[in-house]
Amino acid sequence: MIFSIKYPLSVKIRNLKTWWIILFASLCDFTTSAQHNSGILQQYLLENLENNNSGVNYKKGIQEFYGRIHNQTAWIQRKDTENLKCLLDNLSSAANWGLSEKDYQYSFISAFKNSAFRLQNQADSLKAEINFTDAAIHFYSDIAYGNTTPSLGYAGIKYNPDCHNIPTTLAEYVLNNKIHFLASFVSPTMTEIITLLK
Repeated sequence: MIFSIKYPLSVKIRNLKTWWIILFASLCDFTTSAQHNSGILQQYLLENLENNNSGVNYKKGIQEFYGRIHNQTAWIQRKDTENLKCLLDNLSSAANWGLSEKDYQYSFISAFKNSAFRLQNQADSLKAEINFTDAAIHFYSDIAYGNTTPSLGYAGIKYNPDCHNIPTTLAEYVLNNKIHFLASFVSPTMTEIITLLK
């Protein structure tokens, strides 16, 4: 009786967008992004990441992430289609985690989803790769640690939570094709937080 399930329109639209992205990725001619070797990505990072106009917030995390995955791509090649689909699904469900999708490279990702941003050359592909990584590190960091600092009225302790090294954990999950489990892994397990999320 699986065929008798009725899905809400919003779920159907999200699934349709996701499948269009997959179709776009598989049909697109990735001549400029095909088989990026690690040297090209590493060179791109060196030349563009420290640029103040790069539009990324997690520069150190991005460098650490690509170091962990041997400067290979994680999102833009055909082999990365499942990673990208999962990341975009997670970002679309940001509200379920008490977060806002608009905080995570929203203008770029919206343009990408709507085909307003196309991967026309190697620079476009590498820029997209870095933007997806920046969004991923930001999103999973916010799940793990929250996106605001609580006001406790005492500024004597400058505590920076770092129970999870998000770039390293993201790299591990990407390399092992388990990115769909990452949000649950980094989310807090305290009963109070789970209650607030509900």
